Amino acid sequence: MPTIKEILEIERSKPDNRIVLFEEGSFMKAYERSACFLSIMYRFKLNVREYKNIGETILSAGFPASTMAQRFPHAVVSNGWCMVQVPLLPFEVDFDAWKRQVIDGEMKRQADVMTADTKRHIRCEDLKCYKATLDMLVYATQLLNHMPRELRYTLGHRTIEDIHGIMRGIYRTFYADEERKRESLDRALDSMVDVMADCRVMYALRMYNDNVNMHLAEQVATTDTNLSKWRNSLRKNAR
Repeated sequence: MPTIKEILEIERSKPDNRIVLFEEGSFMKAYERSACFLSIMYRFKLNVREYKNIGETILSAGFPASTMAQRFPHAVVSNGWCMVQVPLLPFEVDFDAWKRQVIDGEMKRQADVMTADTKRHIRCEDLKCYKATLDMLVYATQLLNHMPRELRYTLGHRTIEDIHGIMRGIYRTFYADEERKRESLDRALDSMVDVMADCRVMYALRMYNDNVNMHLAEQVATTDTNLSKWRNSLRKNAR
């Protein structure tokens, strides 16, 4: 299956009267302008996903591959994808503006989920950022036992305390009044910066092998990403 970078290169080089479909498991998926066409013409549900490796937020839409012949009888899939001729939309679409509207709508939806947590019976422990922080805490605690004694009670314990600071910030943000949520979340992000600094020191001291450093870095990045998304949602909701 092509990478997301390859998918976008194909999608962005297609003619206006074509859509590109990619075979992904038991589904056919379209991206960006092709997804726009499927959404407008067939009311397909759009998915919004941020791809960190290319620094973009991408739209996609899909349908079961088993219905491919029914929807597009002349399409022939080769090397995992195909290009299908379609009629032009009956009205002009400013794709960039339309895409921004879709992304803004998704961010507002996520913010609404956060602000309606009591009505929806969401627990703080159900938040992605909480789960990611807990995973990082468990892993860091395991690493603590393998630290040199002279660093275990300084750098090691400080790292654990900084991760606890993130968790406290998440709890305070979740249960805070609307006007205080951003302030509480900023404290969690400050602790996140401290954890990043702690991990950088561990790496500089060559305390663990590359696999351990990579796994810890991935957990830190996941936690930071989820906290940043929450902050963006709160900011968007406050406008």
